[in-house]
Amino acid sequence: MAANSDARDGILTEFPFCAKAVSPDDDVDLTNNDGDAQPSTVYVGVAGNVAVIPAGNTTSVIFVGIPAGGIVPCKVTRVLVTGTTALSMVAVY
Repeated sequence: MAANSDARDGILTEFPFCAKAVSPDDDVDLTNNDGDAQPSTVYVGVAGNVAVIPAGNTTSVIFVGIPAGGIVPCKVTRVLVTGTTALSMVAVY
């Protein structure tokens, strides 16, 4: 199970429980070790652009200039190789 948030106001109610290195892929969704959860966020280790398909969407968006140590500011279904220049990313569940 992924980190929970209160559906009424989006408040985090427990800490994430898992982290997993991200290998950008244009065809494969991100999942935890159980294969069933989307990450709470994606941490960026080396600055760059991050192309994603946000949770609940079917089209991609590119977050430009995410700094080293930054996070993608939405839940993510997939990190795309096309358009991503950031490196050392970690999905946090």
